[in-house]
Amino acid sequence: MAKNILIATLYGQESIVRTYLENQPINKIILFKDLTENKIQNSSYKYIEDIIKNSKTKLKEVKIPLYNMEEIIKTLKKIFKKNKKNNIYVDITHSRRVQALSIIHFLSILYPKNLKKVIYYSKDDNKLIEIPIYKVKELTNTELKIIKYIEKNQIFFQRDLAKHVQISIAQVSRLLDGLEKNNFIKKEKGKRFLTKKSKIYLNAIK
Repeated sequence: MAKNILIATLYGQESIVRTYLENQPINKIILFKDLTENKIQNSSYKYIEDIIKNSKTKLKEVKIPLYNMEEIIKTLKKIFKKNKKNNIYVDITHSRRVQALSIIHFLSILYPKNLKKVIYYSKDDNKLIEIPIYKVKELTNTELKIIKYIEKNQIFFQRDLAKHVQISIAQVSRLLDGLEKNNFIKKEKGKRFLTKKSKIYLNAIK
């Protein structure tokens, strides 16, 4: 039977407690903490521990980097390798931007059916706001080859790329337009770059 897992970055505790109480039953809470010791996080962890002590909910803390996307993805892979069949609720209220993007994109790519809610607590309105979950386009093998090619070659001729992926120049042009439209790549001053979305995608599927 699928269990309900709540994950959140731990600083303040109000949003986490409200998300926990308003989305029962929650079987497990996974709280992300900084790599270095943080008094605010320790205090919030103790508060949440006291809230759930008489319930069957399990509590776990995981150290996670603030801004290193690759390390964040590695940590997420280890966690969700054991939670493939479970329902996932995410509170991003206290997540740094890189953390929030990494978590949402990672789950949208590898666990779209498991991701049930992404929640943000608005202090102004004093309520939880459910953020719409969008599906990340799944790349075809050819699109993935193009992404990996651009990762190594920011400047290139389309004919060389077409030869590399073994399709026509017209197809390459169409796929590049599609990847740019879906925010996987961006073009600046004649160069093409991978977006954060693309980098998260590549890290997630490694």
